[in-house]
Amino acid sequence: HNSGQIKEVLNQISIFVNNPAQNVRIVVTKLDGQPANVSVEKEGKVYQYLEIDETNLGDNLEKAEVQFRVRKTWIAENNLQRDDIVVFRFNEVLQRWDELKTNFAEEDEDNYYYDVELEGFSYFAIGERVVVSSEPIIDSESGEVVESDAGNGVGLLIFMLMVIGVIAVFVVWLVIYKNKKK
Repeated sequence: HNSGQIKEVLNQISIFVNNPAQNVRIVVTKLDGQPANVSVEKEGKVYQYLEIDETNLGDNLEKAEVQFRVRKTWIAENNLQRDDIVVFRFNEVLQRWDELKTNFAEEDEDNYYYDVELEGFSYFAIGERVVVSSEPIIDSESGEVVESDAGNGVGLLIFMLMVIGVIAVFVVWLVIYKNKKK
């Protein structure tokens, strides 16, 4: 765990505990690629994989605040923008990469800095935010739609807002019409 290499990616980490804990040790490991025991590939471009592990902390962790750094040259070389970068945590229960709320903090001449709040440790990937495809998932055998994208929920919400808007306009028109009659 070369601390010089870790500092290329991790700017700072603050640990908050529920109860006093003794001999706590946080180990951050910079990985050369996708973790060997993670079979689910992270979609999109990945700047860096990390493993953050703890000793003697257990259930005492309230939260950890971490600031990561990403080189501007990597973002430019991959045709990305500053706000395209997010941190993902590998969810071992659901076997997927979950996007974490990632806030741009600051920049210097060479790097962008991002703040992330962690509620636990695992494998992490710093990389490109991937937009969910709007194409439905089709069963290759039956040809039926198995699952549609989340965009259908957005479409329904827009439709409902339009209906509410039309009703509101109608109600306002009724009130004005009745007042004119009087």
